[in-house]
Amino acid sequence: CHQKADSKRDATIDGVRGILIIAMLIGHFPINTGLRNIIYSCHMIAFVFLSGYFYKSSRKCTDSLRRMAKSFLVP
Repeated sequence: CHQKADSKRDATIDGVRGILIIAMLIGHFPINTGLRNIIYSCHMIAFVFLSGYFYKSSRKCTDSLRRMAKSFLVP
């Protein structure tokens, strides 16, 4: 996906999120226990924080919840 040149999106954050996903994958391989503990202690917290920090919603909370419930509950 290419972004427009005038986009205000910071590609650094996307890069950090990609590194966190790779760290999660590495954590599932047989590696040093200390390294695994470091990866598991921070990668999900950081990923969720970065994803939520830049989330912009133009909908009301109740509308979003109703839409999520429909998409998960209705086959």
